[in-house]
Amino acid sequence: MVEFGEKYGYHDMYSGDFYEYETKEEYWAFEAKTIFVQIVIL
Repeated sequence: MVEFGEKYGYHDMYSGDFYEYETKEEYWAFEAKTIFVQIVIL
C-alpha cells in the first residue's frame, strides 16, 4: 500500500478509501490491493 500513499499523499488505508482518484481504474486498483492485503496478508 506504500505506493498509493507515496503517490497520493495519505498515510493509511482508511484515508485512501475516501481519496478522490482521477479515474475509476485508480480507485479500483486501490480497492483490489486493500482486499488482497486484508484477506491474504492479514
